[in-house]
Amino acid sequence: MINEVRFSTEALNDFKEAMLWYAEIDAQLAGEFESEIEIALNLIQKDPLIFQVIEGNTRRMILRRFPYGIFYLIDDGLIIVTALMHHRRAPRIS
Repeated sequence: MINEVRFSTEALNDFKEAMLWYAEIDAQLAGEFESEIEIALNLIQKDPLIFQVIEGNTRRMILRRFPYGIFYLIDDGLIIVTALMHHRRAPRIS
């Protein structure tokens, strides 16, 4: 099991934006979204190689209840979350 998960600045901003959006709808919904993210990150930590390779070394785990994917890389035993993306949003252009 990999011990540490880090968020890139962009992924942290994605998470904060999603939390604010859900909180505007319902505080309980925001809490449920946060819980699902925590569960997903624990699953990624337990077995990071089981999730789909999207491109290069980037992998994606799709959340079950919410329309989001967690995009991440494995680098030197560290999981780096690069994006938390809504399925219906266009990807960022870098």
